[in-house]
Order: sequence, then structure tokens, then C-alpha cells
Amino acid sequence: MSTLLQDQPMVGLAYEQYQQFNQDARMRALDDAHQRYLHDFATDLEEGIAKSKIAIARNLKREGLDLALIAKTTGLSFIEIERLD
Repeated sequence: MSTLLQDQPMVGLAYEQYQQFNQDARMRALDDAHQRYLHDFATDLEEGIAKSKIAIARNLKREGLDLALIAKTTGLSFIEIERLD
């Protein structure tokens, strides 16, 4: 690694800071908690979008719109739309 870093002082500094970070249990725990938060947030967001698509498709179906058009605009499958009440 040192051969690669000879002409790149910024990369060497970043690598040193990375090593220090990995040796600090508190910092690793904080990073782990942050990564879990980001994952949970993304999952909640995806679930919310999916629920919204279903609600929109249900409303469009109740209004009598063509199922193919609903499928095209919501991204839901034809079968998913047919199952909606």
C-alpha cells in the first residue's frame, strides 16, 4: 500500500483516518447505527410508495379507467390491479 501512496499524500491521509476510524469502537458503533437508520428509512419509503401506488390504482379502477392504462401509469401488474376491490 505504501508504494501506491508515495505520490498521493491525500490518499495516504484518508487511509490513515480510515484506519483510526476502524480502531475506534464508538465510531464503528455510531456508523453501524447510522447505516441501520438509512436502511430502515429507505425501506419505509419504498413501502410508502408501494402503498400509494395501490391506493391510486384502486381509485382509478373504481372510476372505471382501463386496467392496461392503470398498469402502465402505476407500474403495478395487471393481476395486482384485477385483485383490487
